[in-house]
Amino acid sequence: MKLYLPVIISLLCINMATAQGDSLLIQKRRFQPRIYWDYGQTLMLWQERNQRHEGGLEWLLFDKVQIFAEAGHMKIAPNNLYKNIDYQSQGNFYRLGMGYLAYLDEVNRLGLGVRFAQSSFKDQGVVFINSETINSPLRDDFKRSDLQATWMEIVLNSEKQLKLRKDAPASYWNKLFSIGLMIRYKMLMDYPSYQPIEVFSIPGYGRLTNKRNLGFNLFLKINI
Repeated sequence: MKLYLPVIISLLCINMATAQGDSLLIQKRRFQPRIYWDYGQTLMLWQERNQRHEGGLEWLLFDKVQIFAEAGHMKIAPNNLYKNIDYQSQGNFYRLGMGYLAYLDEVNRLGLGVRFAQSSFKDQGVVFINSETINSPLRDDFKRSDLQATWMEIVLNSEKQLKLRKDAPASYWNKLFSIGLMIRYKMLMDYPSYQPIEVFSIPGYGRLTNKRNLGFNLFLKINI
């Protein structure tokens, strides 16, 4: 995760860059629904061992207060856990939360919020046991279903209004789309524990290496 931090910080700085020459005003309304999805994960669907779809619905109140409902599906089969374990995790995750959105200039905004998340998933795998007393390794199959985990997230997000028609600042198309970045600091609250084979990955949360995790989303948002 430490290797991703410079990339995340660079993306956030680029997205927060001010646009002094922009004459486009973000449409201000008392109530505005907005739909968004993580296009970064969509571009990575060629990775067969890591499939993820994620999106959300946002209600923006008085152009400042955000109410979120997010959902996603994840299937992961990491190939670098241990040499003697073949593992797979699959399931759905959901998040509900609120946030506050502030203007940096006419097209750039920065938000801070909190989410409460839950994942319902299953996992399975094979453990290969090598022994000096036998010619071939033993194998122990395991399959677990109806698993659940909950966590809380502190989310920092930035977004930029896309100016698709620079020749017509008042155009409807200039107010329809936004792109941005969400940085999520995740704090695990409740999760399934097994012995001797623990759960390795929770859909929506990530690797179960500790009770703190960092993630990010690149999103495209439609301002309805």
